[in-house]
Amino acid sequence: MVNLPDPYRIEPLRGTFNVSLAPPGSKSETTRAIILAAMCHGASRLQNALTDADDAKRALAAVRLLGAEATVDGTTITMRGTPATCAGTAFM
Repeated sequence: MVNLPDPYRIEPLRGTFNVSLAPPGSKSETTRAIILAAMCHGASRLQNALTDADDAKRALAAVRLLGAEATVDGTTITMRGTPATCAGTAFM
């Protein structure tokens, strides 16, 4: 094994730091968030959702059939859920 020097030496952080991350969107995360928002009391806002994905469109159609109110504006979904239609226990 050849010992090569590390070309990208990274100094460890000292103390506290403040950071914000914006990972790329995910179809599965968007679908899960739509379902969870539909089960919540009150209004939910999902930002940076992959609203053009076929999975998301079908999930929105499904929760609307169950009574949730959802509007899409670009990559933001605003939803008022219907928790009464989802009462009970689900086992997976």
